[in-house]
Amino acid sequence: MASQVDQRRLGDAVITAIFDATDGWIPGWQVPEAEWRQAMPEADAAGEIAFDTSVFHIRWQDASVLVDLGHGDAPERYMRARPRRDPSLA
Repeated sequence: MASQVDQRRLGDAVITAIFDATDGWIPGWQVPEAEWRQAMPEADAAGEIAFDTSVFHIRWQDASVLVDLGHGDAPERYMRARPRRDPSLA
């Protein structure tokens, strides 16, 4: 398993990436299944593709910003409401 936290310095700023969870995405392709399966071989039998989500903390001088892009308003058919969170972050 990859590290849960990765910190890097960019000039005077410190950027910290924190792994949050692995989620599943079932895209609504507009091409035949044979074509998208060739382009996305990691998709499972249902067409779901796993992806990791992370949050980012940026510290620069006296400023501190947390960036969490979340899933926003993605239609339920595209996103699974069952992220597989890392137990160490519970």
